[in-house]
Amino acid sequence: MMDSHALSSPFELYSAPYSVRAIIVRLTYAMRGRPREGYPDMTLRIKSISLSPQNPEHLDEAFLCNVNKLGQVPVLVNKGALGAPMPQTLDISWYLCDWYPDLLPREHEAQIRRLLEELHAINYAVLTFGPDAALLRGSMGRVDGLLGRRDISAAHREALELKARHMRDSAHGFTMDGLRRHEERSRGFLAKIVEVRGRFGDDAYIFGPRPTVLDAHVLPFIGRLCDRKRADLVDQRLASWFQAFKSGSMWREVVPGETTLPPFAA
Repeated sequence: MMDSHALSSPFELYSAPYSVRAIIVRLTYAMRGRPREGYPDMTLRIKSISLSPQNPEHLDEAFLCNVNKLGQVPVLVNKGALGAPMPQTLDISWYLCDWYPDLLPREHEAQIRRLLEELHAINYAVLTFGPDAALLRGSMGRVDGLLGRRDISAAHREALELKARHMRDSAHGFTMDGLRRHEERSRGFLAKIVEVRGRFGDDAYIFGPRPTVLDAHVLPFIGRLCDRKRADLVDQRLASWFQAFKSGSMWREVVPGETTLPPFAA
């Protein structure tokens, strides 16, 4: 086990109010339960980063060069415990599951891991913004604008060039074919969630009365689809389940504005 000082020192979670992946991590933490034996309760400090077109803090030099070279959230940071920043939603989630074993019950672990890998193969962005990708083009324009400046550092320029390449690669998925493919993936995935919930009595959570990391990932995904008026992708039983959860205090704590949809996506 890591030394107690590293375990007790605060973690920082770089987040954004309307990032589905950041909401997933915050909800995973909110559902955490008791820490494993010998571990303290994790102290998690949220550092909110603006992703808006008007104030793109994720393109700042400090964030790109020191936190996440791809300019994305969430990122979990604790130098003593982690060494380098941890930028992947699933990696952060598995780390929390190791700290809080109730999130990943052994009897359901294999199924949860399979389902989460399937969920994270779905492109949330194309489902949110559609195949036009106007928002992506606008973001690329802002990166190009920064690259056109002469007063940025060499390190910032290198990071922006990497960000630009990543965005150009991502743009290939914003097509009608890409949208249809991820719609079908969403339907197939959510059908499996309906089936599993049915086997466990359609209780408060997927596997019964206690939440797991699977709930923490699935509920924000359903929330984003509902917020985007994609009822055609969400079985009514899941929509009702989400609405019941949304009316509770945990969702309001994690998503103060009650919507996963950023204003610039409306």
